[in-house]
Amino acid sequence: MGSVVGLDIGTTGVRAVESDSNGRTATVKRAHAVPLPAGVVVEGVVKDSAALVSALRDLWRKGGFRTRKAALVIGSHPAVSVRSAQVPYLPSHKDMAVVVAQQADKVMPEDPARLYLSHHVAAVEERLDDKGAATREATVAIAGADKLALDSILDAVWAAGLVPTSVDVTSFALARFLAASSSGPGAVDVLIHLGATTVTVTGILDKQFAYDLAMNQLAGEMLTQDIALSMGISPERAEALKLAGPPNPEDPFRERDLDISGQMAGFTSALAEGVVETVEGLCRSVGAPLGRVWLSGGESRLPRLAIRLAVELGARGRVAVLDGRAWVRNPEKVRAASDATGQDLTVALAASVSLGGTR
Repeated sequence: MGSVVGLDIGTTGVRAVESDSNGRTATVKRAHAVPLPAGVVVEGVVKDSAALVSALRDLWRKGGFRTRKAALVIGSHPAVSVRSAQVPYLPSHKDMAVVVAQQADKVMPEDPARLYLSHHVAAVEERLDDKGAATREATVAIAGADKLALDSILDAVWAAGLVPTSVDVTSFALARFLAASSSGPGAVDVLIHLGATTVTVTGILDKQFAYDLAMNQLAGEMLTQDIALSMGISPERAEALKLAGPPNPEDPFRERDLDISGQMAGFTSALAEGVVETVEGLCRSVGAPLGRVWLSGGESRLPRLAIRLAVELGARGRVAVLDGRAWVRNPEKVRAASDATGQDLTVALAASVSLGGTR
């Protein structure tokens, strides 16, 4: 098939990766990212359409992408919500959509009339009804995107001269990307996507999406703002300090007045405790032991976070920062774009590769 461009529109930037496939191997053709100023996209809602359109045009021009068709990925809660439900299984996708829409009235956090609904069938099981007859029941993940929020993004995409060929949810795209590298039957893998304003925990069981939970109270932007305010520095400088790790005490040029070790320790502890509690609850709810734990998103680079989680989960050697570049050819293109812009392109890469059918 032809090249697929995965387009990730987030709070801090727009990112795109173009790849094509040959059998089971994906080759990255082009990759680029453009940072967004604060306030352009807030909680998944476009607040400055002109700025987003300009950034998307800049992204395509500098990235040199050969097609204007893009597989769009969105994932900012509360603009996007994902809930699990049990529904009767029907072979027809159209019939399943009707059943899912009826179930959405019960499980979604807001009026489904305000949402664009989609669903993903995670599992199908044979059951016996009250009369002893065999029936099939499906576990589905229902995704609801706020209509006003999604329309504001789609309007900007069209205005930039791009054609959205599909709209996906971050957790779904990443789950598909990781499916071929899952721990196998009987174990649940967990993906923790740590964005600036969104923390999402996704469970993958038997190569299928199984669970999604938002933990936005632990989003990294709050730590950045706290550091900036307490130290009297810019948010950009605070973000750089946050990801740099503890300074070398022997370095004569280190800024001794900018000691953020206390804030970092407090935030990392709270994040680790929240993640551990959620992961353990997930394993109990699906009745399966923990397999691998993957960290993605810009905040996954927080110093020592992966090590801390591995220790507290008792999963030494099974907690790692997700680096999808290890599974594609020409990974240096993604690395160069990330290094040049400070943006994490994992979601855009996952959308491009998984929709290309290579994983």
